Amino acid sequence: MSENAKIEIHVDLAKGTDKTLFFADVTVLAQDLMIQVHGIGVRDGERGLFASLPQRKGSHDKWYDIVTFNRSLSEQIQFHVVAAASKALGRS
Repeated sequence: MSENAKIEIHVDLAKGTDKTLFFADVTVLAQDLMIQVHGIGVRDGERGLFASLPQRKGSHDKWYDIVTFNRSLSEQIQFHVVAAASKALGRS
């Protein structure tokens, strides 16, 4: 991903769920490319907040990612989503 890439994050408080604190929508903009991912879940785990890309349940109760990214972009997205959620919680 280009260093000129811009990542925009929008987080909303999750309602009606006991594990997921927020849902995030992400837009990645780079040159002529735009990628949007909706429904990234943010949970509070043993090591703090973490972001989980959307998944769907397939056969045999196995979960499958709906979108995948290379490691670098995935880490950037997770970092920015967790930072936005932390800020919304007043933990920044």
